[in-house]
Amino acid sequence: MQRCPPPLLKSPLLHLGEVFFAAILFLSFAPSASALIITVCPSGCNYVSVQAALNANDYGSGDTINVSGTATTTISMIGGNDEGVIIDGGGTAIMDFGGATFGIRFEGEDGTTFKNFTIRNAVSAFYTHTTASTYNITISNITFESTTQLGLNLNNMAGGWSVSGLTASSSVRCVQIKTASGVNNFSNITCSGGTGPS
Repeated sequence: MQRCPPPLLKSPLLHLGEVFFAAILFLSFAPSASALIITVCPSGCNYVSVQAALNANDYGSGDTINVSGTATTTISMIGGNDEGVIIDGGGTAIMDFGGATFGIRFEGEDGTTFKNFTIRNAVSAFYTHTTASTYNITISNITFESTTQLGLNLNNMAGGWSVSGLTASSSVRCVQIKTASGVNNFSNITCSGGTGPS
């Protein structure tokens, strides 16, 4: 009676090598995480207001909310759920806050960027007042129209802030800064056409 040879057993090291190769192959073709790009406009975009976009997602560094047209809802960013998000008006967007006390209120949203839009109809266009310090905020290329009384009403800031490119009607008090600690790039703030900073 002829005997069959015993089956060949794989070396444990060879098996581990195959698993490792498969893992590398999977990671090579797995989709990479990318920053979110969200659009906001009166019609035809992901959302009709910035606040609706913020409520729907928790954003991180590099995620962008691109705004076009006229947005009419105030913005509240409190609690640190959207640190690092960029809100970009593309140079043409208008935030019309309808006479609200605070247009954009943010507290603890470290690393956030606001840029390239016009603000109308707010007592304070930007407002932050919190016992928790807020770090590394960028505000650039913002225009405050005459229906806004105070552009930046900023309190309890910590390090890393950068503010540039502010333009305002002559009646606007552009910047009011209180209780700043370790703030960068404030000594060179200029507000073309408005008064301040103070």
